[in-house]
Amino acid sequence: MALGESLGVESELIPRIATGFCGGVGSTHRHICGALSGAVIATGIAFGRDKAEESRDRAIDFIKELLRGFRQEFGHTECYQLVGLAPDDERFSEKWSAWNMGEEKCVHFVRSAVRRWLELAGR
Repeated sequence: MALGESLGVESELIPRIATGFCGGVGSTHRHICGALSGAVIATGIAFGRDKAEESRDRAIDFIKELLRGFRQEFGHTECYQLVGLAPDDERFSEKWSAWNMGEEKCVHFVRSAVRRWLELAGR
């Protein structure tokens, strides 16, 4: 939402669109970090194409650079690797709650993704 606001885009659809990306897509803690997914959504808003035949190069190059910088900073882009828990661990949910991951770790990923996005966009 912060990136949408920085682009001057306010819509009740933004949190709806992003809902499924929390916790590494569908809260499975697998796949790409939700903070990066949000940055990809913002990239589409800012640099996406309006017609299928238009070039997507600017958006794709932007996303690749965003991912590269995130991976360089944190070592990974996948949720479970970032938080240091295996999603198939039978005590995953218990550990996640006990460690308060959202406030302890994820807030850093969100801040970094937003900061990096703004830097790349020249904002």
